[in-house]
Amino acid sequence: MAEKYFKITPLFVDFKTASFFLTFEVENPGKTGADRIINMVQAVAEYNFENIITVDLGSATTFELIKNRSYV
Repeated sequence: MAEKYFKITPLFVDFKTASFFLTFEVENPGKTGADRIINMVQAVAEYNFENIITVDLGSATTFELIKNRSYV
């Protein structure tokens, strides 16, 4: 749909595509949701800090901790 109607190629996000911005120090990074990864990548890209806590107040409240550019 994105290519057909908007002439853009979608980017599918997972922990592998986010590895340019941060590393993952969790037991199973493949189970980290794309929404949580996008929150972390945006925080790192926008604020350029080594240590960040992100909070997402959606249908569930989630917290992510980035320490030394690693998702812990």
